[in-house]
Amino acid sequence: MRDYITPNETKRASDSESIQAAIELAVSEGKRRIVIPRMNERTGEAKWIIDTTVRLPSDFTVILEDCFMQMADEVVGGFFCNETLFTERGTELKYRQRNIHVIGVGDAILDGGRPTEINEETQFSIGVPVRLNSPIFFMNVEHFSIENIKIHHQRYWGMRFEYCSSGVIRDISFKVIRDRRNQDGIDLRNGCHDILIENVSGQSGDDLIALSAIDTDMPTGFGEGGNDYSVIVKGHDWDIHDVTIRNIYGSPVTHPLVALRNHNGAKMYNIHIENLHDCPMLYPAHEGERERYAMVHIGDNIYYRLSRQVMGDTHDITIRDIYYRNTRSAVQVGGTVKNMCISNLHGGGEATSALTVIGDNWGDDVYGVDMENVLVDGVFLSGEKDDVSLIDMPYMQKGNCIKRLTVKNAYLENVNRLAIVHTDCTELDLRTDNVTLINSSDKIERTSQPIKIKRAERNLPPFKSTAKRDDI
Repeated sequence: MRDYITPNETKRASDSESIQAAIELAVSEGKRRIVIPRMNERTGEAKWIIDTTVRLPSDFTVILEDCFMQMADEVVGGFFCNETLFTERGTELKYRQRNIHVIGVGDAILDGGRPTEINEETQFSIGVPVRLNSPIFFMNVEHFSIENIKIHHQRYWGMRFEYCSSGVIRDISFKVIRDRRNQDGIDLRNGCHDILIENVSGQSGDDLIALSAIDTDMPTGFGEGGNDYSVIVKGHDWDIHDVTIRNIYGSPVTHPLVALRNHNGAKMYNIHIENLHDCPMLYPAHEGERERYAMVHIGDNIYYRLSRQVMGDTHDITIRDIYYRNTRSAVQVGGTVKNMCISNLHGGGEATSALTVIGDNWGDDVYGVDMENVLVDGVFLSGEKDDVSLIDMPYMQKGNCIKRLTVKNAYLENVNRLAIVHTDCTELDLRTDNVTLINSSDKIERTSQPIKIKRAERNLPPFKSTAKRDDI
């Protein structure tokens, strides 16, 4: 006797209704699993069109068996979310959901279809948050897994997790042509911890993987009273911690492979990042877009007018085995970080540094960084550009400090200087051990070049794209 139901057994007026009915039938029969096959018997096509997000109960598994799923035109929503998302229960710890799994078998594809009118620019006038357009959205869930899925042309972030823990996200690939704004890959938001992300590849339009403890408890401005779409779980801390990210082969258009951001007192700690490779872009950046600036980005001093980071908010970060030729720097810091170990960096091609600070940046961010107890151990940097520094920190402000920064076991070829740091950096404690120089200099240069801080308008500039899909 089969231990699962398929939506071909529960045909309804739409594919979404058929899948939701299959879930309800499986639960009623105690099977706790559905399989979405390649062929859709309701339509006779190898395609499932989703016009309403499918809600998943606890203790449930969805198997995507070599199937192709696509979002319907003009629909605001995603493919799957947990059952209590954006319900009153969804914001309560006592109603936390458990054991939800979405597993692809064979060639399982979730395709965002055509762009919709709703985006970060239009959501306020439309009255619906663009966050609903994430293909997979879990909130207040523990013990979960998302595995072996291809996400193509997502309408917003590919996967979003709020206050989720004890999870595995693995064997995921992305493909976008950059025809809509902010197409992140995987986003862990406030309260996420004890999560493994591994074997992620492909092209995203923004951060490929972002850990962002930056949400606030203020009304969203949507719905009656402004709180219909709250992403805060009452009584849960906002910290992101104990996350492992490894085996990433990607090509975000202009952003990092991995970004860490935390504000408003939220902490970020015990983050381990390993084996990152930047790849040539599958689809080129649009005219006027900047080059990729970092493999790993850590912090922003004032991110979208949130509170400034303080020392100790971000700590105990390990980054190792970084291979980059299409990106300017291995690691970029924009706020504060304490107790960070960076090891085994291999840079060439477009690389201009191993460790840098926010420079060419738009928004309300203020330049400068505070670092304490940072080790850079094992660097091969081959300079192929005109101006290359191992440590590149020309953008600092008075009061900024770099305490106990150690560089050891470095091999530098055609590197113009060991470090460049702005004179406004109040304290620079840089130590070196076993640095090999080939046609390179070990000088530490101070610059007093004026800092230009660019302020952004509250509203985002219009997103212009000429990219068009030819497969719809």
